[in-house]
Amino acid sequence: MNLNDFKEKVSRKVQESRLNSVLKGYLHLEPIESDAGAEVTVMTQLYAKAIYMGIAAMHSLVEKLECSVNLEVIDDGSLTKQHHQILLNVFPGLTITKIRNIARHGCPSGGCWERLLRIQELTNDYYVIQVDTDILVINDIHEINDCITSNRAFISSSPDWPQPVGIDEIVEYASKSGSHNIQFESERQLAKIKSIELNRYVRGCAAFTGFPKGAELTGKLSKFSQEMESILGKRWLEWGTEQFACNTMIALCEELMVLPWPKYQNFCFPEFKPLIEDSSFSDEVSVIHFIGSNRFKYNVYLTYAKTLLKSLSKK
Repeated sequence: MNLNDFKEKVSRKVQESRLNSVLKGYLHLEPIESDAGAEVTVMTQLYAKAIYMGIAAMHSLVEKLECSVNLEVIDDGSLTKQHHQILLNVFPGLTITKIRNIARHGCPSGGCWERLLRIQELTNDYYVIQVDTDILVINDIHEINDCITSNRAFISSSPDWPQPVGIDEIVEYASKSGSHNIQFESERQLAKIKSIELNRYVRGCAAFTGFPKGAELTGKLSKFSQEMESILGKRWLEWGTEQFACNTMIALCEELMVLPWPKYQNFCFPEFKPLIEDSSFSDEVSVIHFIGSNRFKYNVYLTYAKTLLKSLSKK
């Protein structure tokens, strides 16, 4: 390891420690009790290092919802009994589902596939919101509450893809890109698909999605996955295919909202101009997905985590 790599590693450790010291404050908020009889499930998939982020994400979201919720965490296999107890203290009545117990229906394992499959199981009884651990909800989310009320699907996206597009359009886009990334490669195949009736596609982000109650997509997801694997072979087992499959399943929902950007955004994908110009970022943004190391950029995640904690502590 060279000196620069060493310095970067040490810096990241310091940043993570500072962030976790703030996020541990969410353990002392008023517990949010899970209501199994609710109409809505909020779920996330957790790994041990992200437990405090996941708690902050769920707290920030549930506080902005206008309904009671059933809460569920998928344990990716890294959580200990101590982690489970921490989660149950913060969210009494929480369902913890072990990833190995989720039926795969012929779909790949890993890469968040179990999460997508579990969502479809839950839609038999609930409207289901999937929230990644690295998300914070900092303002009102009227669009989400409206989607719940109308049983309408939603997905976050980008300014380049504000609406669903036709299959010919996404195939042409993916083909012209020349990219060998698995999402582009998968999108190039969509015109060949026969296992499901698909007339549109949404180029969104699986980090923040809402699937309607009664979606009945498990069988379609299974058939679609197996057909894609027959086309792409082992490439279909790569990380990133779940994202593409999620986009496809959302597009099958009769009622759908692509959430407006920048109000709902993947932080720095792309860079948001008011942030660069130091203008009022928080007035225009409600849900921020801090992908990977972007949670350390400009101290935005840390700043909002502190602000939210202070606000929620007063309730």
